[in-house]
Amino acid sequence: RMEDGRALDTALVAALLGTGSPELRARAAVAAGRIRDRHATTMLVAALEDPHPTVRRSAAFALGELGDSAEYVIAALADLAVGPDALVAAEAVAAMGQVGIAAAQPALELLLGSERTLPHVRHAALLAAWRLPRSETLTAAVQRWAQHADAETRWRAHYSLQRIGGPAVVQTLLAGVDDDLERARRHHAADPEEEGDQRQGGREYHKLTREFRIPVHGLQSFRAARLIRPTGPFNPLE
Repeated sequence: RMEDGRALDTALVAALLGTGSPELRARAAVAAGRIRDRHATTMLVAALEDPHPTVRRSAAFALGELGDSAEYVIAALADLAVGPDALVAAEAVAAMGQVGIAAAQPALELLLGSERTLPHVRHAALLAAWRLPRSETLTAAVQRWAQHADAETRWRAHYSLQRIGGPAVVQTLLAGVDDDLERARRHHAADPEEEGDQRQGGREYHKLTREFRIPVHGLQSFRAARLIRPTGPFNPLE
């Protein structure tokens, strides 16, 4: 297979992306992205306009894997991120996070600054924000969601702020540390064989870590930080 050999066959990818099967088109896009040959960039950007949402989502994922930071790539992903399909838009946002350049910042700030952003897309934007270069305005855009009524939103905001780090986020994280630690502990400790809410919590947590590539660690350092009474400047994030 092309992906196993890590060698891009542009003619084959072009042919597969032109087939009548959405499944084949989606698989071709993902394979091209994972090879990480930027000769595939133009084809993958074009696939963002495929009529089938699965193909568009796969093309966005592939561009994130490819990591091409060209201006037109970010612009295409940003356009897709404000589209009506939440799953496709969220994948476009995640791809911008994977590429991780400052050019994606305006798109993420726009999404995080609007109450009208679809929840699934907002969640993706919160988890993508920490991957971009540090920015006061982007950090502030994440912080506004740290006290949101929705626990799923708070969790992601706190996680992103933890990864962003710096003195500006410490008080926000400390204010929500008990909330996050309880949720992380409950989900991580859930035994797959247990029944009821705890088992469901475990499934949700593992789905979250898998879908958004979140490493399985929480905010335990901040519980310790709450017990520290520094006499001088101290940043528990460093």
